[in-house]
Amino acid sequence: MGKVNWVLNPETRLYMQIDEWLDRENALKELTGYVEKRVVGQKSIKEICANTYVYLNAVARSLPVNNNMIITAPSGTGKTETYRAIRDYFRLYIPDLPVFLVDSTQLTPSGFKGSNLDEVFLPLFMLEIESPPAIVFLDEIDKRIMPDKSSAGLNASVQYNLLSILEDGTISAQIGRDTRVSISTSKVMFVGLGSFNEFRTKRSEIKSFGFNPTQKESFDMDFTPALLLEAGAEPELIGRFPFLVNFDPLTEASVDRIIAELVLDLESVYDVDIDMKKPYCELLHSLANTKFGCRAMKNRLQTDLLSVYTQAMRAKHEEDEVIINVTLDEKPCFFWRPFNEEEMKIVGKLQELSEANGSGSDVN
Repeated sequence: MGKVNWVLNPETRLYMQIDEWLDRENALKELTGYVEKRVVGQKSIKEICANTYVYLNAVARSLPVNNNMIITAPSGTGKTETYRAIRDYFRLYIPDLPVFLVDSTQLTPSGFKGSNLDEVFLPLFMLEIESPPAIVFLDEIDKRIMPDKSSAGLNASVQYNLLSILEDGTISAQIGRDTRVSISTSKVMFVGLGSFNEFRTKRSEIKSFGFNPTQKESFDMDFTPALLLEAGAEPELIGRFPFLVNFDPLTEASVDRIIAELVLDLESVYDVDIDMKKPYCELLHSLANTKFGCRAMKNRLQTDLLSVYTQAMRAKHEEDEVIINVTLDEKPCFFWRPFNEEEMKIVGKLQELSEANGSGSDVN
């Protein structure tokens, strides 16, 4: 009697992983909690995760999928982090499921600029599945919707090119010299990401009748299908995205939470204490409320910390002063301090373990 081949083919393995995840107790709640921990202050995360759950449930049951969505979010409010969080979560629980990002600005009327479809959608072709499940994020989709001054109205052609890839589309790739492979996108969920900052500003300026709009007026806008049409989207494209999700501008409380979590992470990475004064915190808040969002805030904090850390590492200090205390104020500075009592206990225990391991390794 011959040996049974227990090696699963890629399609079977992927569908088994999806089934196992759906069978997890509170799978949706777990996914939502994971993403909400990474993306601060966005109530719509629950809706995004619920749609993702429905999509995977439909895939597992071999039902038609129509779960494409567009996430409109002012810059720096968490749309890219939403992609990263969903990708990282499913790497843990459905590792064979492709979750990846495509730069929509590279799409032209004739195809992806400088790339073939097999390069752009490589994770799909790597599965070797005729109709693979996947979650594909289309970054900067607003740049393919809003008319480009340099495109002479070609954005409509670009959108129709995108339509050919989206629902029930077929993409092909040349494998080797003589082999051409085609796969269907009918089981792929596409998620468009866009800030629509230019449209927000333009519409607010019109609404204010020539007066300079405030930042809140520019970016606190809920998009509807009608607004997407006004922005330049083709009706056929909107029809391929039945779900439209709006992110809100970050509240003061959300910015405080982001700052607190970022400080904790940086303290761990640099092994320093960070003492942030009120004027510096107010500076970070002002940066978070610009069109660059939390990205500008994080960049400023990391830049100032690195500068002070570099100065500290080059400065002389006493042998027992081993911790850098960084004070972030109008002029960031530092000083060295010795271990506190609790830290000394940890150091003592580590030394005991080191000595015990050292003595145990001596064998006569």
